[in-house]
Amino acid sequence: MSSEGTDAVPDVTIAFWRNRVLAAAGGGILGEALNRIYLHRSGRVIVALLLCFSGALVLRAATRQFRRATFWSAMFAAGVLSAVLARTIDEALGLGDAAASLQIVPLLVISFVICYRKTGAFGALTDRPVDELFFWPIAAIAQTLASALADWTVDPGGPGYGRALPVIAFGLLTTIALALFTRVPRAALFWIVFLLTGLGAALGGAYGYQILCGD
Repeated sequence: MSSEGTDAVPDVTIAFWRNRVLAAAGGGILGEALNRIYLHRSGRVIVALLLCFSGALVLRAATRQFRRATFWSAMFAAGVLSAVLARTIDEALGLGDAAASLQIVPLLVISFVICYRKTGAFGALTDRPVDELFFWPIAAIAQTLASALADWTVDPGGPGYGRALPVIAFGLLTTIALALFTRVPRAALFWIVFLLTGLGAALGGAYGYQILCGD
């Protein structure tokens, strides 16, 4: 998934997915805290988070040093932003988290289509500037979808942690089997795992916030 012999982006290994979950979960905890404190001013919070996210990407593009640190900083910022966006979309629509999730799916699909038409790939994780230009918006949208699904999961009418976690585990195992025994495009498998780990991280962030804040 990433370029050989470069530190521009982390290699997609078990360590990558571990760091991915930690960054998204940490972002989810902070995002949940911001939702509880500033929900009535979510527009301003989103603008501030967009600036932070954009700043991390600009810093990443402007320097050849600390490339992995800037990568995971951007991933953390995307996690915070997605948690606030998911809650704001839900509140704006007033139709529940399930409806909010459905509104994000077409945006994700359109992002993939535009990316493929412009680069010939589906948000490939490489050190090429054109690939990063599309990777990060897709990553932010995918994490927002995962956060919206997590909000629906923990809602009183949702399936809850007990049902969601086995589904995530089954999805990950199925994706691993597809990677080992089929020729399913690796980009598709990458984004499936990205979404599943994002959902698990968002659930972990929500649970972590409850533990830390006793709420």
